[in-house]
Amino acid sequence: MSLSDIKDQVWKLYATLPQELKDAFGSEETGNTIASTCRNYDVSDQLDIVVEEVGKVLLGITPLAEFAEAMKGKLDAEPATADAVSRELTRMIFMPVKTSLNSLFDVGPEATKTVAEIKPKAEPVQKIRPGSDRYREPVE
Repeated sequence: MSLSDIKDQVWKLYATLPQELKDAFGSEETGNTIASTCRNYDVSDQLDIVVEEVGKVLLGITPLAEFAEAMKGKLDAEPATADAVSRELTRMIFMPVKTSLNSLFDVGPEATKTVAEIKPKAEPVQKIRPGSDRYREPVE
């Protein structure tokens, strides 16, 4: 797959995003947050990796729940550092747009409802006559 094909696919994904995520994706504030976080945790040399992973979440390629693990796997840093970077970026970038991110993956009450509808229905409970209990011993 060529670089132009990848760019085309990214722009197609971008076009389908809610406006809130489009704004966050191209925001100068988002870029500044990523840069300052990388500086604070001494991973500025890996800025491109962090930008890519944040972009994947904002585009809906990577679910937010998998962001921390992706950062641990991609960053060449201590796991605690990668964890701290992902926590700060989640708090500063993703939390303000969490509703829009959840809508990309159908996370929330609507998703719960569809899962509940898929579950097989339980068989009806047989009614037992009052006074009959097969586990009770007869009283004399």
